Amino acid sequence: MKKEKNNKFKLEKGKKYLFATDLDGTFLTSYRDSMHIDNYEAVKMIKKHNFPFVIATGRSWWWAKKIYDQLGLVDASIHFSGAQIHNVNNNAFKINFKKKFEEIYTYIKKEEIIELVKENNLITKVDFFSVVGKEHQAEFSKMEDIDKLFFDAFEFAVVVKNNPSYAQKLLLELKKKYKSRFVIKYWRHQKMREIIFSPPETDKSIALKHVLNQYNLNEKNLIYFGDNINDIDALKLAKISYVPKNANEKAKKVATEILEYTNDEGAVAKKIIELIAELENGK
Repeated sequence: MKKEKNNKFKLEKGKKYLFATDLDGTFLTSYRDSMHIDNYEAVKMIKKHNFPFVIATGRSWWWAKKIYDQLGLVDASIHFSGAQIHNVNNNAFKINFKKKFEEIYTYIKKEEIIELVKENNLITKVDFFSVVGKEHQAEFSKMEDIDKLFFDAFEFAVVVKNNPSYAQKLLLELKKKYKSRFVIKYWRHQKMREIIFSPPETDKSIALKHVLNQYNLNEKNLIYFGDNINDIDALKLAKISYVPKNANEKAKKVATEILEYTNDEGAVAKKIIELIAELENGK
């Protein structure tokens, strides 16, 4: 169903909402993963109304924990673009759940990773591999190291440096072969290209449905902020969704509203503050 983009959205008094946001390019600024000063005020206002605030990121919990600690967050967090839902601090939740929130994980088996590398002779085609699991992460550049892999992974990345045209060709080759077995994404980081394999049915939108269910809520209660292609299904899922002014063009097309500020200008925080101020002032 196509979203209504003409009428300005307002929070309704007495209604429960769940706010969720991506990190990179959305809630964080571009400068060394820092936060805009308005983020603190926005989270403070959300807490005042006991709205859950969930971070949905491609990053690991180990990395995102510093953000949760800085902001004093206690709600569930989503990692590896939906492969993991982390229970931050169950005892601190202010909501009565239908049942105790459990950590949810989806893995790629280590045997699948070793098979994928060997079957495609990737050790000779790429610069290195990155593997991230629940308690371990590692980088490999030699076949003998891949053979020693001892843990399953939330994601497995094939990394190519300084050769974007070759990386694109390899992406198409691997997608053709494995698109039915894995979720495959492509990321650009300056001169590096990453082909990232995730478990099947891994997406932020799927993880958000699990989280909403635990809060006795649904997508009509979800307000989502994102900026890139791995946010598209979550932006579509949410009743109301926003992207910063400098978001990916594909993400802009599915969002309810394109914000007037960039992530560096605190777009997410400014919108949250505006929404809750209007609620409090009865506008």
